[in-house]
Amino acid sequence: MGGPGVGVVAAGQIGQDHGIRGFGARKVPPHVAAGLERFRLEEGDLVCVRCGELGRVAQVGAEHEGWLTGTSCLRIRVKERTALRPRHLLQVLARRETVRWLVARSPRSVIASLRTRTLLDLPVVLPPTAEQEAILAVLASLDAEEAVHRRVAEETARLRSGLAERLLDGEFTVTTGDLRASGRLPAGPPVFGGAGEGRWTVILGG
Repeated sequence: MGGPGVGVVAAGQIGQDHGIRGFGARKVPPHVAAGLERFRLEEGDLVCVRCGELGRVAQVGAEHEGWLTGTSCLRIRVKERTALRPRHLLQVLARRETVRWLVARSPRSVIASLRTRTLLDLPVVLPPTAEQEAILAVLASLDAEEAVHRRVAEETARLRSGLAERLLDGEFTVTTGDLRASGRLPAGPPVFGGAGEGRWTVILGG
């Protein structure tokens, strides 16, 4: 994650999957971080965006313990010996209904912002601990399913982008016919591109 120093969690580090991305995070020297103890993160803390895209929230894992909360975020720490599970509160904060509630109470400006007082006033339905765990188990399985589809979509987009570059640069030649690939051009001129020996040909059905 870069050179020495203590990482700072900014809004850009909070992903849609409720995780914290360390790549590109700003770092401060250890002697500076020593004077910012009140902003230091512990495993299990929640970090939410305080300006702009409200509802983006992440839970701090062991790999980010000791990092600092940036000025674009708020830290939430669930008190010990409470029945509220941090992950349950995360799901509440990410709900569309919660976001609408927070936006309606944000200061009047072009960009919605979140105040600590508003967050403390947020009403939270608190099911029994066992029910919270059951809810979280169901949501975790759906999150895992969504992550798989997201990776497939990202890989498909990457492949599409790479193929488009090669097609438009003339590295591949496209003709009509049955779907197949070969190392030499078929007889006759292709629909697009020139006929070059050794150039791969992608033949699309059509």
